[in-house]
Amino acid sequence: MSKSRDIADSAATINYIDTVTSNVQDQIDNLDPLPSQTGNNGLFLTTDGTDASWGAAGGSAWEVVEEITASAASTIEIESFTTAYDIYKIFFTFEGSTLYPYPLIRLKVGGAYQTSLYSYLSILLNPNLGTSYSQTRSTSSSRIQPTIDNVTAGDYIWGSFDVGSVNQSGQPNTMSYDINYTLGSVPQRVIGTAQHNSDSALEGIRLYGNGTLTGKVIVLGLKNSAA
Repeated sequence: MSKSRDIADSAATINYIDTVTSNVQDQIDNLDPLPSQTGNNGLFLTTDGTDASWGAAGGSAWEVVEEITASAASTIEIESFTTAYDIYKIFFTFEGSTLYPYPLIRLKVGGAYQTSLYSYLSILLNPNLGTSYSQTRSTSSSRIQPTIDNVTAGDYIWGSFDVGSVNQSGQPNTMSYDINYTLGSVPQRVIGTAQHNSDSALEGIRLYGNGTLTGKVIVLGLKNSAA
């Protein structure tokens, strides 16, 4: 008796067998298996057109680019910009060890941190004083200086910077900031925007202060679609 007689005699079963055109075991052995999943938590299945593999998400994904821990630092320099990211978001938290530990900002362009050609606008939100602002219209400022009240030693200050047009030559180097702190029991917030009048790609950001900076900086990059 042939092996086909061992299979239940039904039209559906026989139809399935009738469609097989080669050795069934060979077909099973040649199926593409998933790549090993060990150690690949959070990755996505991708292919190069021939072989499957695990990889990070494509464009429009935020990634941690750099983490900096500072202790009584006179300056903190962020120079992790690459063409893989078009937009960066920088989070920070500082505790000052001396008076006025708020961050002043300079941008690195053409291999050097620039000491001129800045313009900025800051708005200070203070529940006791109302809203005030500081505006510099000219391009003669030596640095970006957010309008921050007298933060004293030991006070915490935290917030973020958004940096755009990093790799776009021919465009001004632009950034915005959102800074928070507390004076006694009064919360304060500073929001603002600034630029450096340069048409070269941005290479770095220097944070410094009239005092020293102790705290942490985390740099995120928004991956561009081509990376």
